[in-house]
Amino acid sequence: MDLCEPMRDRYLELIAQIVTDTLKGNIRSKEQIYHTLSEKIDAGTGELFERCLQTYAEDLQTQLTSDIDELQQAKATRKQRALTTIQGAMGTVAKAKPGQYLTS
Repeated sequence: MDLCEPMRDRYLELIAQIVTDTLKGNIRSKEQIYHTLSEKIDAGTGELFERCLQTYAEDLQTQLTSDIDELQQAKATRKQRALTTIQGAMGTVAKAKPGQYLTS
């Protein structure tokens, strides 16, 4: 088993939780997401988190292009907007703390 796999799973769960909380109205600003990411992303694992975001985005895009009903389509679109907000917040985290979160 890859050592990064547990962290990858944790980050995918974090992304899913943020998206769910956003859709439920529990997260109302990019600032809240920024604070969550700042607290939950371990130092030096920003690239891994970004890959997890990409994986989640690709899965969501597959849902959007598949043959789904109107309600599922609307929900997937809302998830995509939430994901865009997460990506923007991660960009803010990366700029604010470049050495701490990104492994270049």
